[in-house]
Amino acid sequence: MTTISIRQDESGSQYILTGHADYAAVGGDIVCAGISILTNTLCNLINAWAEEGRTNLYMMWPEDEPRHIFVDTGGDDDMNTVLAVITSEYVQLSEQYPGNVKVEMI
Repeated sequence: MTTISIRQDESGSQYILTGHADYAAVGGDIVCAGISILTNTLCNLINAWAEEGRTNLYMMWPEDEPRHIFVDTGGDDDMNTVLAVITSEYVQLSEQYPGNVKVEMI
């Protein structure tokens, strides 16, 4: 099971991801693919915001678990809205595949 721990407030968001969805074999796991797409989208957004000078780049994605992503929005409403949408998508995956994805709000 993949566990996604999320902390959000007006100043930013932190995502901690651990585990594998185990919906299917590695390489054919559509749940893991969905998580990966959302996570890659999140990382690409953070990189774009950092290049624009809207945030500092605070990301750690080690080979070992847990994997952390942190973005400081500085209270930017547009950035917070986008992060809320990403969080909502993670939650939807956990609702559709409760045996494979768990979202914890911390």
